[in-house]
Amino acid sequence: MIIRKQPLVKLVELADQAYFDQPLTNGPGRPYVYSQRLMFKCFVIKTVKRFADCSALFNFLTNVANQHIAHSVGLADVMPCLKTFQRRFEERLRSFNASSIARSSKSAGGAGPNQLRNAGSGR
Repeated sequence: MIIRKQPLVKLVELADQAYFDQPLTNGPGRPYVYSQRLMFKCFVIKTVKRFADCSALFNFLTNVANQHIAHSVGLADVMPCLKTFQRRFEERLRSFNASSIARSSKSAGGAGPNQLRNAGSGR
C-alpha cells in the first residue's frame, strides 16, 4: 500500500527546506520557544488555506483531523494556547515584513524603506 502525502504537507516540507534561518535576537524576558521557521510554516498554511485570522489557523492546527499537518509543522508535541500562538505569530509576521523590506531596499540600489515609500508618492 502506497501512502501519499497531502499537497499541503508537501508544501510545508518545501517551505521548511527553502527557509533560511536568521539568528534570533532575544531581549530581556523569556527565551523564544517557537522558532521563526515554525512560524513561517504556519504562515504558509494560513496563506494557502486563506484563513482570515490567526484564530482560524489555530483551530485548524488543533483539530484532531489535522494532526498530521500540525506534526509536519512541528507543533504535534507542544501546542501553545491561542493567546501565546497569536502573539508569537504576529511578532514573527512583523519580522518577516521587516526582513523583506530590507531585502527589497538592497535590490533597489540601497534605497531605504522611507525612500521606497516616498518614491511612489511623487515627493
